[in-house]
Amino acid sequence: MDDDESLFLKPSRQGCNVIKLSFVIPEIAYMKNIFPCFLLFIVFVSAGCNRGGHGGCFEPNSKSMEGLWELRKANSMLVSDYPPGNGRTIRFTGNKYEKRENGQLVQSGEFTIINDATASESTCMNIASGQFTNRIIYDNNTNGQKVFLQLTGDQLIFMSGCFALDGGVALTYVRQ
Repeated sequence: MDDDESLFLKPSRQGCNVIKLSFVIPEIAYMKNIFPCFLLFIVFVSAGCNRGGHGGCFEPNSKSMEGLWELRKANSMLVSDYPPGNGRTIRFTGNKYEKRENGQLVQSGEFTIINDATASESTCMNIASGQFTNRIIYDNNTNGQKVFLQLTGDQLIFMSGCFALDGGVALTYVRQ
């Protein structure tokens, strides 16, 4: 058995952020940049819902989402934190929405929220039962990418895309 076939964890030759089990799983290196996905999974698990008390999950609907929300975190291949007052907002009023960046309107229209239990399949992640069971549909576009949401206390998280294919994103907004 040569050095490349040992049973020990070794850094991959492709970079420091990928660990390779050379003998047991010889081709794990294809999972480049697994750390952001793992970090995102930890964020979702730690932000789990406490349905029994204050700060738990709420069924998102136009009434519970009403108001102004500001982007504070974006999780994808990279994690980006945004300071208060960054100007990236979304406002929900009834069944209408307005997205703004730096105070400028970038998108507006109507939205609906439907029950959809396919978040795990759509995002390529293991999602705990009862979480991200609702989907928002903007401007009646049912053919677009699925956007799932979770409302927990004063945080609203939107999640879409397949994280395993480096195409997923989770946006965390805070109520203003």
